[in-house]
Amino acid sequence: ATTARDTEFTRWWDGVAALLDPLARLADRREITLPALAAALREVATALASDRAWAGADGRALAQLVEAIEAEGAIFGPLAIADAPALLAALLADVAVRPAYGGHPRLAILGPVEAQLQRADLMVLGGLNEVSWPGRPAPDPWLAPAIRARLGLPGLARATGLAAHDFVRGLGASQVLLTRARRDASAPLVPSRFWLRLQAFAGGLPDDKALLAIAQRLDGTGPPAVVAPPSPHPPAARRPQRLNVTDIDTLVADPFAFYAKRLLALRPLDPLDQDPTAATRGTRIHGVLEEWIKSGGGSLDRLAQLTEAMLLAEGRQFPLLRALWAPRARRALAWAGEQIHAREGEGWIAIAAEASGELRLANGIILDGRADRIDRDDDGGIAIIDYKTGSAPTPAQVKAGLANQLGLLAAMATAGLMRSNGRPVPPGPARQIAYWEMKGGKITGKIVDPLKGKDAPTAADHADEVVALVTALTSRLLQTGEPFLPKIHPGLAWGDYDHLARVNEWQDRPAARR
Repeated sequence: ATTARDTEFTRWWDGVAALLDPLARLADRREITLPALAAALREVATALASDRAWAGADGRALAQLVEAIEAEGAIFGPLAIADAPALLAALLADVAVRPAYGGHPRLAILGPVEAQLQRADLMVLGGLNEVSWPGRPAPDPWLAPAIRARLGLPGLARATGLAAHDFVRGLGASQVLLTRARRDASAPLVPSRFWLRLQAFAGGLPDDKALLAIAQRLDGTGPPAVVAPPSPHPPAARRPQRLNVTDIDTLVADPFAFYAKRLLALRPLDPLDQDPTAATRGTRIHGVLEEWIKSGGGSLDRLAQLTEAMLLAEGRQFPLLRALWAPRARRALAWAGEQIHAREGEGWIAIAAEASGELRLANGIILDGRADRIDRDDDGGIAIIDYKTGSAPTPAQVKAGLANQLGLLAAMATAGLMRSNGRPVPPGPARQIAYWEMKGGKITGKIVDPLKGKDAPTAADHADEVVALVTALTSRLLQTGEPFLPKIHPGLAWGDYDHLARVNEWQDRPAARR
């Protein structure tokens, strides 16, 4: 049904679409020229924003660029319409916008070249951080370094030499202040190598107390305060009493991330029009194996047919995905089918795919989970298999209690708490847990036994240990007022909620640790 909001949006778009007509006419061509593109952009910008599009320092800079493109852009010759955005982005990136008015009459913010043309009572050379100064040479989008050398053009490192020349000219002022920022808006910054060499050469110059006092007065009263990690502690009554087994590893390693996900209900959003992610590709692999096993398995030809049907369906929407990922998917699924047939020869039969179950802990917490596959041997023993299209947890992580999913699923299967296709999965003693890595690359697939090694527990003992660990963990964090601290195990990869916990502001600061 069409709503009033839809009707209003349609009227708005009809009006805007008419203003975009100059660009729409260019889009119908196979090839265009830069002057024609610049003229169309000028018409559209003027129609959308009138003279405001060309007002201010940024508007004047844009107007100069458009004028230059219209006058001299024909030297590029015709180009494909698909290449136009990248070319325009490259041209716009070279335009510096510096407000000319509105500053203090005795203060000027200049680039290194402009600063050489001025005399100042005090020259402040800032930005002495790694990557900022000296900056990394920008790659040439048109010519490779070897071709530039053959043509007699200067190398890309020449820009670094010119920057050093400008910097030394700035050092020739009567009074110079060298500065750098300790951090920017997102993370701490690293001093440049030149800064560190100056410090070493000078033998460690003392800080200027007067300047530091001025900076502190600008930032606020008193010295900078060390930021402590967040420690939210909602009432125990608000904490969830039902979890998925995948939540447990988050609760072990990063309780704050669990708090943000489950209690605040925050989820990262995928970018608009994003290609299928690794999780999406993994879901498709799981779906093919689930359908093959639930239909009774059978020949590898049947598995190949299911694989091609999946790739055809994905390729309709994402043709590039089909072209790039299809060979890996075929190899990975064929490898999995061969492994399943080999296990059948060893006495293991796949009895369930995508089996779900629930486990009530001694403290009343309910865990639910889903096993990718459950196998049974001739003696009724159970094996829990988990498919991974990425990297599987290492045995060390499993031993340290950082990967508990398979242990919990094994406990469910042992107790007869799993169901598949609406029917109970017969219980049995846990004999194996394993991760199947199915990347389809140079190493097509690999079976990872997380309990392999000397003094490793059996699958049944491991399941009992995990249940005991999770019972104690959930009792402490979900049934008391204990705070949800971030990054209990900071060596793990960057997470979706680390920016919310402002990890870079306190991590590795002894005063901020708890």
